[in-house]
Amino acid sequence: PYVYILAGDISYNRGDLASLHTQITEIRKLYPAAHITCCALSPENCASWVDAHVIKRSIFLNRQQIKYLRQADIVVWGGGAQLADHSCRLLVPYWASVLFFIRYILRKRIVAVSHGVVLRTAIGRMLARQACEMLEIIAARDSRSMQTLKDLKFTTPLVQTADYAFLLDPDRQPNEDAQALMEEGQGNVIAITLTFWHLYNSTRDTLPYIFRRRLGLYRLRDEHKMQQFKEGLAKLASAIIEKHDGYVRFISRYPHPLWDDVRHLEDVKAMCSRPDRVLIYKKESISVTQ
Repeated sequence: PYVYILAGDISYNRGDLASLHTQITEIRKLYPAAHITCCALSPENCASWVDAHVIKRSIFLNRQQIKYLRQADIVVWGGGAQLADHSCRLLVPYWASVLFFIRYILRKRIVAVSHGVVLRTAIGRMLARQACEMLEIIAARDSRSMQTLKDLKFTTPLVQTADYAFLLDPDRQPNEDAQALMEEGQGNVIAITLTFWHLYNSTRDTLPYIFRRRLGLYRLRDEHKMQQFKEGLAKLASAIIEKHDGYVRFISRYPHPLWDDVRHLEDVKAMCSRPDRVLIYKKESISVTQ
């Protein structure tokens, strides 16, 4: 079969990329020879990490996307927080319009998987309900998202699954850094994966963060809250080092320079009691499965 995956932010978000990796793995278990296509804002950032054909994604469906959508026997939508208006007001209307085009113009069946759902506005809830009615089935990735979807009272079958990022089949071969520590007999390597995402966005925003940043419209609203968050992370890392003889490895959810995660983590590292025991995985120095 031909499968088209409308994934989350696989170009920049490591969690969404991990979820996509699991989706592809599960599809290949059922259909080893499936032709799988997915789209990304920056295919060069993620194409080498997944066993699928990755094409360029545009704000609006481009000619190449429509070509592969027409070929698809099924469209899989999900692996992220697409039905969410706590980061910007246009996200839910955007997805509702895309789903309408695929379902009623291209006449394709759509399956929604591993969805995180956060709806804070009345228009978001109304359009999310209409979007869900266009689907064959929808799977929520956590209990809170499940309850939010139940409250919309649509008729599409609804189930709950684990977040696909947690169903990832891990690479049994550790990366070079972890391998070196194990060979030296060093103990207690603790990896912390996190994001500063909640401090970048607001329901009051109209455009998604990435577009505001590219257009020069982004500003950090609360420096004090950011500083508190970083100090808390530094205390956590210091406790791991001092009380558990640990080595801390920070894995940024958004390693791309469009986000400031790595810069903030450098500040956290500097505040730790033993910065020499802290390492930040920058860019794609560690694979999704590692």
